[in-house]
Amino acid sequence: MLKVANQVTKEYRVIIPDLPGHGNTTAPGITSYRASEQATRLEAFLNQAIGKRKIHLVGCSMGGLIAGTFAAMFPERIDTVTLICPAGLSMPKRSKLLQIYEDTGENYMRATTPDEFARLHSYMFHTPRKLPRWIAKAVAKERVKKGATLEQLMDDIWRDFQALDNKIDHIKSPCHVIWGYNDKVLDNSSIELLRKAIPKNQLTVHVLAQAGHAVHQEKHDEVAKLIHDYLNQINYKAIT
Repeated sequence: MLKVANQVTKEYRVIIPDLPGHGNTTAPGITSYRASEQATRLEAFLNQAIGKRKIHLVGCSMGGLIAGTFAAMFPERIDTVTLICPAGLSMPKRSKLLQIYEDTGENYMRATTPDEFARLHSYMFHTPRKLPRWIAKAVAKERVKKGATLEQLMDDIWRDFQALDNKIDHIKSPCHVIWGYNDKVLDNSSIELLRKAIPKNQLTVHVLAQAGHAVHQEKHDEVAKLIHDYLNQINYKAIT
């Protein structure tokens, strides 16, 4: 998301926290990474960082699940929310990775070896990208190092597999959705659920052609422009 954020920061203050279990944020004593727990931690972080001011919240994939959960749990904190190919929604049409998992039991999301991660990486994009071997090795090494934390994260993601289904009608703020047309990880048929639960005048949807799950990487300029234009359209006032 950094390529997107770097373009949005030209007009808006952007805060990108590493949630527990991610990046350099430590997670001592944490036993659950479920979306509701992470949303509560995010709310506490925001209280320290900016006080009680409202925000425009952006989340991608698992971050989209957390962003949607946050918007449902803390509506008083949200002006608007952008969900980019969010996890946590039922898929009327199964994604390619879900088909593989249900048909064979293989869960590519739990990749811990260079070959497994390279295979997962190939499903992230509409146009396949060759992943340098040294990057696959480095990521696999980091995943092995995180061991128990990664396992807990993956377990909790599966527990929250459809967690947004019963929360989206609690999202009271305007909702902006961006999805790759060729998402092989989370099929964009989930948009049907959002259209049914969120009033038409509160929902803006953009599905980008020739883009997969990593739409924020394949189409980072377009995604940044869509977020920027959306904020301008609703006259969003930046936090200073």
